[in-house]
Amino acid sequence: MFGLRSRLPVSDEERQWVDRAFARLSALLGESRMLEAEVILPIPKHFPDPYDATEDTVGRLFLRICEYMGVDRGRIDLEVFPDSTTHLREILPFWQAKSTGCAGLYTRTSDHSRMVVAVSILGNPAALDRIRAFCDAHDLIMFEDNCESLGASLNGRLCGTFGDINTFSTFYSHHISTMEGGLLVTNDVEIDHLARAIRNHGWARDVPADSIVNQGQQHDDPFFEAYRFVVPGYNVRPLELAGVVGIEQLKKLDGMLRVRRRNAAHFVELFRGDDRFVIQRENGESSWFSFTIILNPESTLDRARVMDAMRNGGIEFRMITGGCFPNHAAVKFFDYDIVGNLNHAKLAHERGFFVGNHPRDITAELDLLRSVLDGV
Repeated sequence: MFGLRSRLPVSDEERQWVDRAFARLSALLGESRMLEAEVILPIPKHFPDPYDATEDTVGRLFLRICEYMGVDRGRIDLEVFPDSTTHLREILPFWQAKSTGCAGLYTRTSDHSRMVVAVSILGNPAALDRIRAFCDAHDLIMFEDNCESLGASLNGRLCGTFGDINTFSTFYSHHISTMEGGLLVTNDVEIDHLARAIRNHGWARDVPADSIVNQGQQHDDPFFEAYRFVVPGYNVRPLELAGVVGIEQLKKLDGMLRVRRRNAAHFVELFRGDDRFVIQRENGESSWFSFTIILNPESTLDRARVMDAMRNGGIEFRMITGGCFPNHAAVKFFDYDIVGNLNHAKLAHERGFFVGNHPRDITAELDLLRSVLDGV
């Protein structure tokens, strides 16, 4: 009206957060659903039940919200907190963090929950600060899988340092390579000692005598002490040669990351703004393991034709981190629950692929990729 655009009655900072939140929802649910779905408002039409702040009315409200969201109520634990902003800020550390956009807490914790596994995919940091805060608030162990994201950082903090247990891979295709192997990082002494025993058949040779793992069961006779097993274990002891190679490559890591990021800047410049391709949006500072592409479901591009064109062009590619794992036969051997509809994982499985990055200039190779895809 009067030539003026509608505008949210909030500050610029808050409006930008709303824009980012809607962009994430659009990517998650699809733009058409965002435009066509009914808007649920705090009005009698959508919430007709009287509300008196009792746990019973909160429970009924929660059931109605689950119904609107298509969420299985049985998979969600409801926690009711006193109506006190101060109290909420004490028990929800990231309530105050504007970057998270949390106006509450949507959880699936229970008395059986013990650990949250956070995975930073293909160089791109996960929401590690939020996951760390959530684990701290609920007394959960945080296991950070940083195998694909060596050198990445979030808010100035290196990935692989947020968890109680943090893992890195030095397999052939990763940021540094010892051909096989990896490492575990922790600040917890007990986890350190357990890991040393588990990697080495489960015996106590590498564990200090006063370790809690020993439980006072050390043997005075070295004949028995050399083969005293304290936990189930594996044989995953890297060779000295692999260690030497890894140490030398660590010295070169910063330089290799700079090259990877220059390659990434060129990749983004080539594909940014092309609605046919959905590329990975950087969170924090990625170490750009590789370059992911998802063919927009609204485009006419057929992935089989795209892959044939890349094969004919001599371009290698892979499935994005193995795709959607429940689509694989191996899932029948696991006891698991699925929360939500896995739309993102299914889309990556059915419409996605990635091409490799490298610690050298691959401008020509990326230009070839763009040319091949333009020809499909």
